[in-house]
Amino acid sequence: MTHINGSRTKGHTTRPTTATSRRNTGGGTFSRETINVRQNRPSGAGLGLSRQERLRRQNLASASERGRTAGSPLSTRLFRTGRGTLSSIENAVDTGPTAQEIADAFFGGGGGGGGRSQADEIALIREQARLGSEESARDRATAIQQAELNRAFEIDQDRKQQEEERRQQAASIQSERQRVYTDLLGRDPVRAILFAMGIGPEADIFSTQLKSLGSTQTPLAGAGQGRLQTETALSGLLGRSVQLGTGGVTGLGSAEQAAQPFQSGGADIQKLLTSAFGVGGTKGAGISAEELIQRISAVTPTGTLQQ
Repeated sequence: MTHINGSRTKGHTTRPTTATSRRNTGGGTFSRETINVRQNRPSGAGLGLSRQERLRRQNLASASERGRTAGSPLSTRLFRTGRGTLSSIENAVDTGPTAQEIADAFFGGGGGGGGRSQADEIALIREQARLGSEESARDRATAIQQAELNRAFEIDQDRKQQEEERRQQAASIQSERQRVYTDLLGRDPVRAILFAMGIGPEADIFSTQLKSLGSTQTPLAGAGQGRLQTETALSGLLGRSVQLGTGGVTGLGSAEQAAQPFQSGGADIQKLLTSAFGVGGTKGAGISAEELIQRISAVTPTGTLQQ
């Protein structure tokens, strides 16, 4: 025969027990008072719950159910022990999910891409890849364009440098031409005028040098006026039209015909005629000064030729 002794107090409960003594693990026995005292434990580990506690746990279970329905990791954690003892549920809550995990369960967070589907994620990745590819293509195009601009600039700088070098060389050639002209003018005036005009073998040397620089030979300063003066002087001495040009000196006539102005003129006249006959004309090469004097001497009475 057993005696049931059970009562409920606020925050505590007394489980129904028998009057029969129990043995402890050490082989002793417990009195009824000892059993009743040990059964009066806090309600957190028993089945008697206050109304406020029951409501709290019901709300927690409802939230957990909603999380489980959405496929949240939180629902799995809570409901694995959902059919266990109440203390195990309470322990799960005490060491359970954080606020962020609960928010993720309700709002689709926790690495779910803000609620985006897998197709949306793939589309986003492809769009990002496309934008990255376009940006890379623009960068390559910009780099190529910049390289072309740099190359064009370098080519232009090289061209300008080469032009400057050619200009300096051409200026040096022109200076040398002027020096040669001045030297010729003192001893061979007709040849000097033709040289200044760019005519004659001496001028051809400079013409070749200028062509190698991409330039052309132009008449020296004063060449035109010097030509006119020389033609006028020779025409007056020989009594015929004398011209200077690419064919040399035309209209001179024979050396014998120049004997009278040659022997009657001074040193400058003789130098001018000697230079003109030295160049010669289109009908033949010029003659040397010695040959000119011999031919003039042959037609001049003895004692009248002045040298």
